[in-house]
Amino acid sequence: KDVRQHFLDQGYSLADLSQQPCVAELTGPMILDRARKIGFCGMTERVDEAGLQAMHEAFNLRLTFGFDLVASEYHTNVVMSVLAGRACVICPESFTDPGVPAAISRAFPGRTLMLTEDEKNAFAGNCIALTDKHLFMSEAARRALDPHHKKTLEGWGFELCSAELDEIEKAGGSLRCMVAEVF
Repeated sequence: KDVRQHFLDQGYSLADLSQQPCVAELTGPMILDRARKIGFCGMTERVDEAGLQAMHEAFNLRLTFGFDLVASEYHTNVVMSVLAGRACVICPESFTDPGVPAAISRAFPGRTLMLTEDEKNAFAGNCIALTDKHLFMSEAARRALDPHHKKTLEGWGFELCSAELDEIEKAGGSLRCMVAEVF
């Protein structure tokens, strides 16, 4: 109750999807590009078509792009992240249709970092830009990033910030999962 009240006090409206006839786990299937009001949603057992529509409406999005992830993936926020509306990191191997990561990268021309499977497995895709400058990720994700990928992100104006989250990552999530961008 206190978290909901905090956001209401900040002027946010409350959209409670828990009573709607849908599957819409809000902590990871939908990645938001808040700057352009676009949602990117990997369709897994954690979201259905009704949930996709409910999130689209609740977040007041202009466009929502739904796509399939490979069977071993459970959350979009593990395989990609939109960084302050001006860049994107994505692991192409995590999508069933190879055209999907290519289409997403066209939305961020010259600013899409293609993660390797090893980087994704170390939760580099589970990063989040909490400001226009500060890109947060786990220490394991930061260590796993190829030096060229680190330089690329820094060249795009991001300062890489990290925290040791080994225990959290044993459960299959990382920093972005802890922040749960649902506001």
